[in-house]
Amino acid sequence: MLTKTIQIGKWTHLYQIPTSEDILSKLSSIPFTDEVNAALVPHKGELIQLLTAPHSTHLEVLHNVIPAKKWLVDNAKPLENTLVPFVGTLSVVERAQIANWFETWVSRNEQLHTKWLGLLPIAHVHTLFITYRMTKDPDFNGHPESEVRQKAWEAQLTGTPTILKEIDIDKECLC
Repeated sequence: MLTKTIQIGKWTHLYQIPTSEDILSKLSSIPFTDEVNAALVPHKGELIQLLTAPHSTHLEVLHNVIPAKKWLVDNAKPLENTLVPFVGTLSVVERAQIANWFETWVSRNEQLHTKWLGLLPIAHVHTLFITYRMTKDPDFNGHPESEVRQKAWEAQLTGTPTILKEIDIDKECLC
């Protein structure tokens, strides 16, 4: 007599599901998109300078166009090592794509993660990306870039990260 095996369900083990920390720690696994590249390439020089010399006098001129830096200065926080936890509504994948672009074109060295990941340089990159997206919205046509960038920073400060919407109840219960 021949027996037949029936598979009732297919599942993924909990340890196989990548967490947001897993995604953000393996930057090269999430390639950046053309949109990310188009948004950030024009600011490459400014970002390199922000990474290598955040106290530069040239960047003091840009003080008003780097809202995250202004936020740190206004709160009397050190520029080099203060966590800037604001990401607005950027998803984990978008943040990983942006970080991948930053590592590829600006930092160029995995050993430098501690100088920018979660700090001022990547916070400013998030602001630039949000600004780019806002400039594509017809509501912001004709507005000066500095004004749109300030609105982007406000969105970054007040937006709820999509991580809060990505909660898997089954996964949380198993944890």
